[in-house]
Amino acid sequence: MTGCQCCTGRGGTVAATLGDVFRQRATGGLKWFARVAVLPPVGQAQAWRAALRGDVLVGARFAMPDA
Repeated sequence: MTGCQCCTGRGGTVAATLGDVFRQRATGGLKWFARVAVLPPVGQAQAWRAALRGDVLVGARFAMPDA
């Protein structure tokens, strides 16, 4: 997998943040929402997309449209 340390692996901040958002939504900590936007820094969209697609929990909880 490619990408920087912040978005690769289960401990990566992007995957961990999405997991926290999902947990808060499921337990009533956040109002229900239908979409989440992830906005990577310029030039890192492909790496972030690959990292998120490779994360099993993110893939199970969130649908990602093709670019």
